[in-house]
Amino acid sequence: DAEALKALATIQREEGDVETLDRSLERLLAIEPDDVAVLREQALLLTGTDEERVTRNHRRLEALGIEFDASLATTKLSEIVERAREVNKDLDPRATEPETSAGWLERAAKLLMIGEIAVALESVEKALQANPDNGEAWMLHAKLLSADVDRTKEALQSIRRATALGEYGVLLESEIFENDGRLDAARAVLEDRLETNPEDAEARARLSLVLLRAGAIEWSRKVLDESPPEAWEHASLHVMDGRLHLVLTEQHRDDTGQHDQLVLLDALVAFDGAIDRDRESGLAWLGRAKALRYQDSFNEADIALTRARRLIPEHPSIPLEEAQLCLDLGRLEQADTLVAEAATQLNDHVAIPFIRGMIAAHQNRLTEAQSLFTKVLASEPGHVRARLNRCSAALLKGDLATALDDADHLVGNHPNLNLARLRRSEILMNHGDWDEAEAELRRLIERRPEHTMALVHLGTCLIARGRPEQAEKPLNAALQIDPTHSDAWYQRGLLYLDFGRLDDATHDFENAAEHDEHHIDARLRIAAILHEGRDPKKAAAAWRRVLDADPEHRLARRRLEECKDGVAPPKPGSTTEG
Repeated sequence: DAEALKALATIQREEGDVETLDRSLERLLAIEPDDVAVLREQALLLTGTDEERVTRNHRRLEALGIEFDASLATTKLSEIVERAREVNKDLDPRATEPETSAGWLERAAKLLMIGEIAVALESVEKALQANPDNGEAWMLHAKLLSADVDRTKEALQSIRRATALGEYGVLLESEIFENDGRLDAARAVLEDRLETNPEDAEARARLSLVLLRAGAIEWSRKVLDESPPEAWEHASLHVMDGRLHLVLTEQHRDDTGQHDQLVLLDALVAFDGAIDRDRESGLAWLGRAKALRYQDSFNEADIALTRARRLIPEHPSIPLEEAQLCLDLGRLEQADTLVAEAATQLNDHVAIPFIRGMIAAHQNRLTEAQSLFTKVLASEPGHVRARLNRCSAALLKGDLATALDDADHLVGNHPNLNLARLRRSEILMNHGDWDEAEAELRRLIERRPEHTMALVHLGTCLIARGRPEQAEKPLNAALQIDPTHSDAWYQRGLLYLDFGRLDDATHDFENAAEHDEHHIDARLRIAAILHEGRDPKKAAAAWRRVLDADPEHRLARRRLEECKDGVAPPKPGSTTEG
């Protein structure tokens, strides 16, 4: 009975009984040979003791399309297991419990691999009872204790015991301080290490990261710049170099709306440098994927992400970056699934509600999107993209007061962010404040004379303010810059219609419809002009084109029937229903 065996395996796992757990897993595989979880767990347990069955499990996982490093040769814990096994190789292999400190350490490391923290802690404490001078056991003891926020002090004491016995504990010590919110202590530990060991690339990279997380970007860069030449032979420094370049290009994007392509190139060079030194650096591949996504090189980004997931499958940033990539590619359902995966470990990360807000906005769930962006801003008021997208959602909902507040905030804090100025002008136009809308558009055009949408909106403002003779100039300029801009054609068509130049208006409306097959307003204008011209055949064809875009359009259907019946259109001032 598989269920009974699984229940038994759970008990054995909780008790740390590795040998009997292996037998239960083997019996489970006899019932279900392709159980991925069982294959993974048994491969971890048997590493270094039964290579035949490890290889068998590895091949089955490969056949199922599951990436799995059965050797665990790249993990710190596997090294502990191997060294402990070397010490234990001359002992009785039939013993059900370890007889030495090294044996208990091996068992503790294996139990940690399969996620059994409590029993792993019991085993490592037995290892320390057997040999209080086992430095590796003290390190593992500290790692296990650090999982409990109430035992931070004990974890730090264990690290210091391990360090006194010759173990390298500075990274774990700084990590524990950082997780406890004691950033100054985390920084101090790493700085002390670098004073005596300036070539320690891992400690230097970690210090740079701690400073970056604290918002001290220039200080973080200074730590890297002070690295001795030999430290740059390690991948970790190049990864941090790349991360700092990504932070700079993100700041540039928030300030201007565009990534700095030169800084992005520097980031790619840094991540490639890390990969040249360590092709198994999952963080380097992850950073490369993000830089490529920022360059809109989506296929290459996907390849780099696949490599990163294989190398660091449990890293919470992997599904987060995959969700961002799917969002950029318009794969909304896949992005939603991936962000749910990321949320299991990063539920408080602002990227979670931001991505969910973007998905909701793309699916026209504007109230939900607005709420999610508000959640982001509650945690991080300076999140430019969340505020910009909340502004857009509020505008589409007709919540002009909220939209204007966000637009004013963005323009005030990021005066070079052209999209914020454009949104502000659109809000003012919707509000009927044509004077201020025109002023904002002129400020935007002064900064960027080739901004086609600003030129089109300026034309609209001038028409609305009763200055149609001035509107033609910005509309002509927009069409010179982008002859495929359907809104520019449409607005100039309205202008010509107002001037009574029907042929020119019709020409512009036709261009608008040609460049945007969904531009129903342009088709309606064409059909209305032809209908007034009393050419039933041409008018009927034009109304049919309206119905091609919107089969349920009631006016178009009614006018088409009039054309068929030869009924004249209603005259101006008629009481006939329009």
